[in-house]
This record gives sequence, structure tokens and C-alpha cells, in this order.
Amino acid sequence: MFKIDNQTLYVGFDLCNEFTQISCYDEKAFEPKSLSLYTEKEVFLIPTVLAVKKETGEWFYGENAISYGNREGVPVLTDFIQKIQQGETIVYLDKTFSYVEILNKFFRKSLSLLKFYFPSEAIHRMVITVSDMNEVLVNAIYAALEELGIGTARCRVISHRQSYIYYALSQKKELWMNDVGLFDYNENGLTFYRIFINRRFQPQTIGIEEKSFRDTISYEMYPEFTEEPEKAYIFESIAKSVLHKRVVTTIYVTGKGFEGSWANWVLEDLCVGRRIFIGHNLYTVGACYGAKEMDGNGKLKNYVILGEEMTYVEVSIRVYKDTKMERVLLVEAGIPWMDAHRMISVIEDDETELEIEVYSMIDHVRTNYFLHIDPIEGRPNRTTRLEVQVQFLERKTFLIKVKDKGFGDFYPSTNRVWEKEIHL
Repeated sequence: MFKIDNQTLYVGFDLCNEFTQISCYDEKAFEPKSLSLYTEKEVFLIPTVLAVKKETGEWFYGENAISYGNREGVPVLTDFIQKIQQGETIVYLDKTFSYVEILNKFFRKSLSLLKFYFPSEAIHRMVITVSDMNEVLVNAIYAALEELGIGTARCRVISHRQSYIYYALSQKKELWMNDVGLFDYNENGLTFYRIFINRRFQPQTIGIEEKSFRDTISYEMYPEFTEEPEKAYIFESIAKSVLHKRVVTTIYVTGKGFEGSWANWVLEDLCVGRRIFIGHNLYTVGACYGAKEMDGNGKLKNYVILGEEMTYVEVSIRVYKDTKMERVLLVEAGIPWMDAHRMISVIEDDETELEIEVYSMIDHVRTNYFLHIDPIEGRPNRTTRLEVQVQFLERKTFLIKVKDKGFGDFYPSTNRVWEKEIHL
């Protein structure tokens, strides 16, 4: 067992349909540590299941739920993450549960593991990572954690892709001087991810490329390969194709599909000129590193991450300040687009157009847009306060909204609103 003294907790939580993993940052070791269910042995995979004792209403999770179900002959609730992602109704012991109810119970029970290791500590920042950013699942996670007193100021939900970036770039810099690859073989099949860094501009940008081979080697096909060499040859062909003409010098391998020794000789061949690491806690550890990054205590302050759930543009408006025109940044690049919103107030000064500047961190091009603001009849110049809001609706679309707020008691608001939806 390890302990952390006099500090708040950075937590990584990998929430998957079959298993869950939890990690916590160890300030003494300067790295995250996965939390085991037992002190006497290392058991990091927590089955994502629940069971309830009907007589008392007591809920069990993980191995305890499975043991209770086997002992008492009670059905165990499984696959509820998948049901949420697919929009299915969750019925357990003839009772229908909302998605938030089920996630609330699972988080409440599983996070009790933190109290076991750190009885006097509280969560400072937690990042939950999921296989994909399913909107229904993400919203239900936030709602469940809010009910537990963990609001959005202390938690974020990110994808496995994003966790991989945080993990890979929190390692020794020598491991990511070139591109970094990841083979993930899970219940959805085989996927390859490649991290690349554009060092030609400042700040440097981090991108990720994804290639799916789920139709070639899916998880369901696994038992059909009666001869392991057949599967190994298919994997070798895939590996050679994705690495061809790419300077990938570090490769990570994760997922239940790689259990056993069937891929060993392929991985040994890939080690020529590369370093390869195999493990099952990459995403939870990456989420834990992400928690520190989002709190401003990580190593990537001088980089902009351009993953699929991150903004890749800077959004600014041009305003007159201190006798000159200035650019006021509203949204920066490299933040989750779901969190990309800001509001400021400006005073109208003989202007009928709001100039919006968008700078792309991908192609480094600036584009200007204009929102026409009709003059408000009966208002002298500099007596109209405007509230300017920007809100991202998706990664490539944001809304600029301007609202008349009046001018104190002199000129009440007309509640007029001007909007412009910008598609990148």
C-alpha cells in the first residue's frame, strides 16, 4: 500500500463496459498508481457490474457484486455502460432505472476505494475516460457525479484517445521525440493510434491519427482463429502497413485481445529500432496525468493538443481599448470543445459590426467574420452595453451571440439579440 500525505487527490477513472480501473497520483513517486481492490494482491480490473440486496437495499459492485450474486442466486446487472451508449432501457430485478441512477450507484461504490487508501483526503480533480464520447453517456456521467458533489469544476470526461495522449507525453521525452503508436485490441476490435507533433510552429501542436481494423480483427472473431499463427500473421501485416514510412520509435500495446502469447513474435520483430511497452492500465493512468494537466500542474503547458474533442482554433474579437484596437481572446485552442464558452461585456462606440477573428492551429490561417449590430434607436453613443457570448456547439461549429444589456437606470435593455453561427 502507498500513502499520500497532506495533499488533495488527482484521480484517473477508466470506465468501460466490462471493467473499470482507478488510479491516483502519487506525489512521492511522481507518477500515477493504479489502485488494487485488495492490499494483499494486485487486482486492478474492477468488473463494471452491480448487484443489490433486496431486503436492505444495499448495493454491491465489482467482484463483491459477482460473489453476492453467486452466493445468493441473485442476478447481476451487467453491460449497463453499453445500454446507456445504445439508448436502451435499464431494467434490473423488475425495476427500471435511469442512467444517472445506475451511474450514481456505481461511482458511489467504486470511489469508496479512494477512502480506503486515502481516508483523510478528498478529490481535487478527477478525469473519467471512456472508449468514445457518446453524448448520452457523457451527460449521464456528469449528472451522476454532480449528485455526488463532484461538479464540473472538479471533473472532466475525455476519450481513450485523449488519455493516450496524456499518457504518452507524460513519459520521458526521449520516448516521444518521434511519433508514438498504440495498438488497442479490445471488445470493439483492433485500432491503431499515432501521435504526431508539429514542431515547426509555436506553440507546438499535438495531433492524433486513428485507423480502425475492427473488420479485419474484431473481438467477436477471436475464437474463430483456431490456429494462433494465422491471427499473428494478420496482425503483422496490419502493423507493417501502419508503420510503413512512419518514424514511430515508441509503441504501446493494450487490450484484452493481446492476452496470451500469440502476438509475441510479432512484437519482438517490431522492437527492432523501436521500444515497445505492454500493459492494461494505460487509459486510467493517462486520465490521471490529464487531471494534473487540466489543473495546470502538468508538463504540456507549451503544447496545444488537437484531439477530436478539443478545439483547434482560437476565437477572438477586435475591440478598441486604451486608444488602440486590440484582439481579445475568447476561446483558446486545445481545450475540450464542450467547455469552450465565454462571455464578456463591451460598450458600443459608433460601431455597427462586431469583428470575429478565427485562427486555425492546423493550417495557421486567420479568417475574419462579421456580425452586423443594428443601432438602437434613441441611444446616444457609448450608452449601450453589449454582452458578447461564444459557445461551441460541436468541434467545428460555434455560436456568437450579442445581447443588449442597456445602460444601467438610464437606458433599460431592449432584450435584442444578434447571433451568428460559424462553421469552420
